[in-house]
Amino acid sequence: MGWFFNRQYWHRGYAYEACHAIVEHAFVKLQAHKIFAETIDGVRSTGVMEKIGMKREGIQRRQTKDLYGNWADLYFYGILRDEWK
Repeated sequence: MGWFFNRQYWHRGYAYEACHAIVEHAFVKLQAHKIFAETIDGVRSTGVMEKIGMKREGIQRRQTKDLYGNWADLYFYGILRDEWK
């Protein structure tokens, strides 16, 4: 699962609403066992992941490069169906 939003739409709850709907659809309609996401943004994106109930499963230090060519940590989050709601 992932998302990209133009900065002018940040802090309006769109990422949370969209991700919450995806999680609900995956667990209720598709009977998914687990949903996972990854990010190099250790603040904003991880905040959305935690708000929808995901838990941090690990960090790969200096795993990938950001948009500016700097090494960045990669954060992994997940939620199991039996943890949801």
